Amino acid sequence: SIMYLYSEISFYNENYITTLEILNKLICNNPDDKYILLRAQTYSKLNLNNNALKDYDTLINKNQNNIQALIERGLLKLKIGDKQNACLDFKKAEQLGSIDATNLRWRNCSAP
Repeated sequence: SIMYLYSEISFYNENYITTLEILNKLICNNPDDKYILLRAQTYSKLNLNNNALKDYDTLINKNQNNIQALIERGLLKLKIGDKQNACLDFKKAEQLGSIDATNLRWRNCSAP
């Protein structure tokens, strides 16, 4: 939709409050995964970490094989100091075939 494209432009221009306003309206009408993902990313940029985690959790609860949500939730968990659970997210994404997750586990997680 045009509104979603506008939210993406706002996000990339670092107009995060505008991005949230648009996405909240879109999600109210249609909780599409791509809207929720961009909102989680926006919350993360604003350091609204609990809100971001809720959106990542929503995406992963809907689809446990959502590699992008697993990786981004893992990165957010690293940022807030929850390394153990971050590594679990990376491990799950790695098991789903993500090379990025393998690299993240290699750099951040001591356990195999």
